[in-house]
Amino acid sequence: MNRAYRESTMNQSLTMTKIEELEKEIESRTSDGEWIFRGESKLNEKVSSTLYRKCIELPKTNQSNVDKTMELAEGLTQVGIGGGFSLGSYRGLPPPTPNWGLYVSIAAQHLGYKANLIDFTKDFKIALFFACCVIPSFPTRVADEDESGRLIMLRKDDERLREHLIEPEEIISNESALLREAEESVAIDHIKKNYDSLSRPISGASEEVIRQITSPDRIEIARQSLQSWWSLIPDVTSRVKAQKSIFVKPPKGYIPRIKNSSQSGNSDIIEIPANLKKSILDYVSYKINYITLFADFFGHLATQDDLIKISDGGIRWLQI
Repeated sequence: MNRAYRESTMNQSLTMTKIEELEKEIESRTSDGEWIFRGESKLNEKVSSTLYRKCIELPKTNQSNVDKTMELAEGLTQVGIGGGFSLGSYRGLPPPTPNWGLYVSIAAQHLGYKANLIDFTKDFKIALFFACCVIPSFPTRVADEDESGRLIMLRKDDERLREHLIEPEEIISNESALLREAEESVAIDHIKKNYDSLSRPISGASEEVIRQITSPDRIEIARQSLQSWWSLIPDVTSRVKAQKSIFVKPPKGYIPRIKNSSQSGNSDIIEIPANLKKSILDYVSYKINYITLFADFFGHLATQDDLIKISDGGIRWLQI
C-alpha cells in the first residue's frame, strides 16, 4: 500500500467523521419539537426571499422603499406574448378562490418566479443538498466551491415565524378543490357582473331575464373561461412533496433577528465549510438528488442547458 493511497484513505475517513459529527450536531439540536431547515450556498447577510435580495440590490432601492418595489414586482408578471397576468385577476375574472394569489405564487416560486416566499424544508438532509448543490444542475455540481455555505434551523413555533408559515401542499390541495367546486357559482357571478357592466343593473332585471343570461349554454362558456385559470398554473405537487416544502412569507422580505453566535448551541445557523461541500453532496445524494427533488417536466427542462455544457461535446457520455 503506497503512501498516496494511505493519505487518501485517511483524508476520506476524516471527512466522513466530520460529516457524521455535523449530522449528529443537527439531530441533537433539533430533537425537541418540529423544526424547519434551509440550505444556502453562501453566507448571505439576511435569511431572505429571492425577491427581497433582487429588489434591495437595485441602485435606487433602499430599505425604506424596498417594500413598494417588492409589492410592484410580485403583484404583476407576464404570461404569454403580450399578455398581462395579475395574481389578482385574469381576463376580467375575479379571483376564483380565497387564496388564489398565494396558490399562484407557490406554484410559480417552484419554477423560478421571485415571490416573497422563503423556501424551507422539513428534512435537514434536503437543506444540506441545497446548501451544496448548483440548482438547477444534473448531474449535480458543487455550488460556490470557494465559499462556505450555511444551514438555517428554526423551530416551527418560533415567534419570528408566527403567522408567516405556509404549508404549500395543503394550500395547493385546498385551492384546487375549491376551484373545481366554485366553477359554476363563480361563472354565474361573472355573467351577472358583465350584465351590470353594460349599465343594466342585475338588481332591476326580471326573473325571466336572469334565467336567460344564466342559461346552461352561457354558464358553460363562462366555466370554460374559468378553466383557463388552470392552464396558467403547472402542477408542482410532486415537487412540493419531494422537497418536503414549507414556506415563510415575512412581511419585510426577511426573517429578523437571526442568531449567528459562535456558540453553536445558541445559533440558528450551522456553517458548512467550503471544503466539505463536495463530500456532503456525495453523502446526501445517495438518497437525495436532483431527479427526486425536481421530479416533473419543468425540472427536466431546467437542466437541459447545464447538461449540454458539462457533456464536453458529447464525448463524456460516449465514454461512459
